[in-house]
Amino acid sequence: MELTRQQRRALLGMCIEVARSDGSVNTSEYEQLLELLGRLSNGAVGYSEIETWIQKGPPSVEIRLPETAVKLFLREAVAIARADGKVQEVEIATIKDLVTRYFDMGEVA
Repeated sequence: MELTRQQRRALLGMCIEVARSDGSVNTSEYEQLLELLGRLSNGAVGYSEIETWIQKGPPSVEIRLPETAVKLFLREAVAIARADGKVQEVEIATIKDLVTRYFDMGEVA
């Protein structure tokens, strides 16, 4: 699956929202985010931008993501939520909210 630059930025921003949702980004979550930046960004987001997003929050997502990207997001978001050893309710709620708001899910018959 090939993602556009905007889609890669959106996915990274959403993962940062998950990491920030419990009130802080701890060292394990931070390391997960940097690892994700290295794998996913491909120049879409720089290290200094990630630092700003972690401190102040990512920019709002202005695109819809294809259904095919939801597995990637869920895998990465859950890994970030689990990085500190405990998944908080607020992290799960944030993941659900982000999927509902930003992914084009197929109609269920």
